[in-house]
Amino acid sequence: MRFALKAESGLETMSEVFRHRVTASRFRVRTVGLPYPPVFGHYTLLVDFRMARVAGDLPPQEEQWQRQTATWPIALFEMETRPRVTH
Repeated sequence: MRFALKAESGLETMSEVFRHRVTASRFRVRTVGLPYPPVFGHYTLLVDFRMARVAGDLPPQEEQWQRQTATWPIALFEMETRPRVTH
């Protein structure tokens, strides 16, 4: 599994690949952080999956990354720190 941040321009920033050994039909993924894009702005968070090949049991087309249909909008901006009012 990996995360991708896609900019409005189409540029994608990928996270590291997370490997999971699924033993049940349902599982949760918790992660700390996302891939940091090169510029601030509006992005779409996407999730890609790829099934691991175990002893050649998957056909080659299933080894490709498969993008999930669920997406999340994310806006990244730099905030100015204001001086603390002391009076």
